[in-house]
Amino acid sequence: MANDHVPSTVWKKSRRSGAGESNCVEVAVLSDSYVGIRDSKAEPGGPVLTVSQQCFQDFIHATRSGIFDRTVGEAQS
Repeated sequence: MANDHVPSTVWKKSRRSGAGESNCVEVAVLSDSYVGIRDSKAEPGGPVLTVSQQCFQDFIHATRSGIFDRTVGEAQS
């Protein structure tokens, strides 16, 4: 979905993205059912990954529980 489909959306930048960081993620509530995720470097009107609120909450829960954490010595892909 392109940003121009959600013109009045308020995007929030990740707190983990510092000032001047080039790798930034932004998230916005698009509706009662969907969340948008985008790269903050993308041009206005650029691509937006759209997922259900439940999918996003499941992802946040998995992230906080450490399911995506790498172990020492694990190769980066």
